Order: sequence, then structure tokens, then C-alpha cells
Amino acid sequence: MYTLDVDNSCSPCLVRLGGELTIYHAVELRRALQPLVLEHPRLDLDLAAVTELDSAGVQVLMASRHEVFKAGGLLRIAGRSKAVDEVFGMLNLTEKFAAAEMPCAAA
Repeated sequence: MYTLDVDNSCSPCLVRLGGELTIYHAVELRRALQPLVLEHPRLDLDLAAVTELDSAGVQVLMASRHEVFKAGGLLRIAGRSKAVDEVFGMLNLTEKFAAAEMPCAAA
């Protein structure tokens, strides 16, 4: 299972994801992220609470990033767990998802 929490009180919008971003939840996660991606031209994703990430989860993140960029926006990673760091490192994606300087919630 995964968790999703949205903080609209800041700019860019902060989306906290946690739990398992895996094939078992990819379709559901994509459906949950799509309206946020369409509504907010700038998104920070906090992945610090993600416990598991597989290629399907990465595909959802990449698709979301593509949609935001296609609309002229920006999607950044505000925090990464060890699981996310490992997968991003293996797939050479660390630079593709430029880290945010500081998530809004920590400001």
C-alpha cells in the first residue's frame, strides 16, 4: 500500500508519497497523481517515506514528470528514502529528478 498527502498551502505544491510504489499500486497511484499534475504546474514530491520502489513506480514518476514538463511546469524531488536512492542510482535517474532545495513544510 502507498500513502499520498497533498499540501496545497505552499508553492510549489508539496506531495508526500510513502509506502510501496510498486506494480501492485501503479495504476491507482497514476490515477491519484494525474489530477495533481494537471492542476499544479510546479510540484515537489517528497519520497522520504517510500519503503519500496520498482520499475512500475519509476514509470509512474517519469510519466508524471513528463506531463508536468509538457505543460511547461517543474516536478522536483523534495526528499528521498534509501529505497528511492538505491533505485534512482541503479537507473541513473538521480540527476533527472533534480532535488528541491527545501520542501515547503520544512520552511
